[in-house]
Amino acid sequence: MAYLYHIRAYILVIAALWIFSSLIGATMALAMPEESQQFVEVISNQMKPLLSASQFDLMIGIFLNNTRASLLAMALGLGLGLLPLLIIFVNGLAMGLVIALSTMTAGPLFIAAALIPHGIIEVPVVAISAAIGLRFGHCVLMAILRQAVDLKKELIEGVSVFVVWLVPLLFVAAFVESYVTLALVYFLMG
Repeated sequence: MAYLYHIRAYILVIAALWIFSSLIGATMALAMPEESQQFVEVISNQMKPLLSASQFDLMIGIFLNNTRASLLAMALGLGLGLLPLLIIFVNGLAMGLVIALSTMTAGPLFIAAALIPHGIIEVPVVAISAAIGLRFGHCVLMAILRQAVDLKKELIEGVSVFVVWLVPLLFVAAFVESYVTLALVYFLMG
């Protein structure tokens, strides 16, 4: 995975932004619990159609949603890399809010069971997709400034990593979320 090594600085920037925005989200949840709960309810309402589906349909829905979001984070990087940063910031903010509020109501064990099994795959994949987008944006900026960059090669390598590695990993994450995570959550709920 030479390409991942090539974009390691972008991955670190995305990871740092995600952690930072998650901390902001958690802080907001603690400081403004009522407003944060309203935000979480909006997110929950968007997920309701998926939750009433069969496990297989849930898996396909999660896979398509995460693949679309990751593809957007990557492709929209061509606009100077700003949109992948925004996507990661909003995702981190939402994740921090949800984790903080859910930990207060359901406890840390429940949250760990609900997030870790699939999140250990999904979060890095989304972050790498955004890092690829950030790299694309940097390359576009370099081209605009007439600096040496092979934008075509960068696009081919980034899209290849996305198709060959990231999309299959998103499928695995969706499978784990639909079957393993759901089973753990139901087990813990009694």
